[in-house]
Amino acid sequence: MRIIYFISILLIVSCSDRFPGYDEQDSGLYFKLITIEDSSKRISATDYAQFKYVFTDYSNTELASSRILLKVNDTDTKGGLLEALTLLNEKEVGEFIFPLSKLKSDLDGSLSLQGISDTTMLFAKLLIDSVYSEVGFESAQDKFVDWVNQVDTLDFDVFKEQQLLNAFEIDNKIKTKSTATGLRYFKVKNGRGKSISFGKRIELSYTGHFLNGEQFNSTEKLENGVQDFYVGQELQVIKGIEEALLFMQEGDIVMLLLPSWIAFGENGSSTGIVPPITPVYYQIEIKKVN
Repeated sequence: MRIIYFISILLIVSCSDRFPGYDEQDSGLYFKLITIEDSSKRISATDYAQFKYVFTDYSNTELASSRILLKVNDTDTKGGLLEALTLLNEKEVGEFIFPLSKLKSDLDGSLSLQGISDTTMLFAKLLIDSVYSEVGFESAQDKFVDWVNQVDTLDFDVFKEQQLLNAFEIDNKIKTKSTATGLRYFKVKNGRGKSISFGKRIELSYTGHFLNGEQFNSTEKLENGVQDFYVGQELQVIKGIEEALLFMQEGDIVMLLLPSWIAFGENGSSTGIVPPITPVYYQIEIKKVN
């Protein structure tokens, strides 16, 4: 009975009077664990963290939400986002409260919340998607790049598809550049934002077409009209697009001509809309890079 009473006292003391239900850390960070996972992966210095965040104010008005890749160079920084991340295991969800000024210093001003005082207390809900050591991240990146560059055209009529793509360029009066995999691309607009690389979270919009111009797919059908994912890790788009993303940046609009071996291959699309061994083209716009 005395042990139970002692534990109860500790729980009461550890909870914050200012924000009931939250534990206050020595740094002034307020913390509440929402879900617990068996994973033992926890962020340390030089690790890469992919995580989802939702920031709200005291009235629960959403200020920002997204997913982001962050290299954690310093885990000794206290009182803000970096300390919050170190308190979670991979796949866990936590809620935190800290001042906006801490967020700005932790992210070097890369996330801007306009018109809000630095003293504003942010309510942050965080979910850690993945934690990579520096070596593990570089290994995953190398494997992805190798996969992108490896193509097998043995079961494809390369000459015929090249002729079809050549005719498409002539008919549409465009001149593309090409890569070793057979990807052809034409810059419609040059963006001026952040460059894309492996592991970064991006938002993009696209339309997919057969060479006769008929549209077969578009992000207009998706909620918010965009698709978002971590480049090279969720494989949400076909191989030719994954390759193209590696030389694109925020704001770019690019037309891609894709031979079938880096598009939908021998089997066609899983929906049956794109037949087997069919070259296609896409127009892609990079909306956001985190």
